[in-house]
Amino acid sequence: MIAAIVAAIAALAFMAAEPPPTVLASGGDQHLWFVHRKDGRARLGHIASTMPANEMREGAVLPSGAPEAMTSWEERVYLLYPGHSAVLPRAHILSTTAQRNATTGVWFSVPSDRLELLPALPRTNEDDAARVDLSVESMAASADGPMLIYRGDQSLWRLHRGEWSSVALPPELASASRRRIEAMERGYALLADSGTAGAWERWRPDGDSWSRMALGIDGALDLRPIDGPRRVVLVIGDERRLAYLPDDGAIEFASVDPDEVIAWFSDAPIVLRHEPELSTIRLDPLSGDRQEAVVLRLQRPIVAAWFHLPIIGALAVALLMVVFFVKALRDPRTQSMAVPPAWSPAPVAVRLAALGVDLVPGVILAKLAWGVPWSMVLVPPAFVFEVESAVPSLTALLASVLLSGTSEAIFGRSIGKLMVRARVISLRAEGSTRPTLVQTLARNVFKAVILQMPVLGLFTLLDPTRRGVGEMVSGTAVVRRGIAPSTPPSGQA
Repeated sequence: MIAAIVAAIAALAFMAAEPPPTVLASGGDQHLWFVHRKDGRARLGHIASTMPANEMREGAVLPSGAPEAMTSWEERVYLLYPGHSAVLPRAHILSTTAQRNATTGVWFSVPSDRLELLPALPRTNEDDAARVDLSVESMAASADGPMLIYRGDQSLWRLHRGEWSSVALPPELASASRRRIEAMERGYALLADSGTAGAWERWRPDGDSWSRMALGIDGALDLRPIDGPRRVVLVIGDERRLAYLPDDGAIEFASVDPDEVIAWFSDAPIVLRHEPELSTIRLDPLSGDRQEAVVLRLQRPIVAAWFHLPIIGALAVALLMVVFFVKALRDPRTQSMAVPPAWSPAPVAVRLAALGVDLVPGVILAKLAWGVPWSMVLVPPAFVFEVESAVPSLTALLASVLLSGTSEAIFGRSIGKLMVRARVISLRAEGSTRPTLVQTLARNVFKAVILQMPVLGLFTLLDPTRRGVGEMVSGTAVVRRGIAPSTPPSGQA
């Protein structure tokens, strides 16, 4: 019994040491995506043309089960999972995109650390249960999104602006036994064995009609388009060959082993290998000659990307805020600045309510201006990895601060403060007057920083008068009417 357990453990260890080969790949001019296995998990790998030749990054750890198809368009990749795989019962597409940090040059997947679930794949006939689980015959991508054809279906399906729409195929194309979607720089085409004696043809949509062109390729061969900017296909017969496929026939230029994974990347086809190490081999696009294998290594840790402009700026200002706060607490002039008897410091809950109201206009403006999901507008900029992804929320904060600050400079209160019956007063003048333009500017500059890193708002709780760093530096306070009534600040109704 013990011997059997030891043997089983040894077998598992051997299996873990022998990772399965790469299974899928898709590429283009700037990006190469591939699925490989490491430590028993399927992982999404990504290489960008700006990376060093031997560098890759891990785009995502994939859900359980392996995708059955993969395609990409520029920086976005699509993974097709069959029905009853991963976490959903129906076939579905998971997607992610790559963005580059403007400061560090490090690439990231967006959304970070997860895959986006696209709208459910369409059912070609809701009333026919037998057609619900049709397998996907071919899949490709364009600038609008993924495209696919179900095996035996008479339509091509396209995902555009979050909705699937169908394109009816001509009878000869619809009845062909093999259809392959061929992505092009502009539009798409279909390769099908719809010619005489099953010969391959290229079909192109032209408005409501289709044009067809014979390719001179025997139907006994199979064709597999290679994602990329050129018309490159894998010709499968007794041997596998890579070929360019213009309208006047195939031009073969390289042979490919049956277990090799091929994708287009940058300016040439790439062979991906997993043994003995994960590596790429570039094929000469003219002669088909193979260059020396390049072993891939993971790029520098993702933590390095935290050092981008919003975070560096916020941390620098945060340190200055701490200095100002400590200095203000020790300054006798600051300690002598008391809220007038007719007023009382606005409670934290009241100030938060006013802040929430003041943020609404900026958030709506940013949403309309950038057309991004609400989550990208509402997350604090300093909590976002990518500089580009932080722009919408940074726009919302700056717009909100600009609007509320302008209102405070003119009326002594913002819309939010008006709704909660609070106002901003100056503590540096006799009585309770409206703050000067310089005071308003100073407090709102610090307010913008605190909104970018909300944790800095904790300084407000350290002062008995509930004044934050910006208010202590500017000599202002947010107040409400006290118990004893008094005349309003000068210039106020």
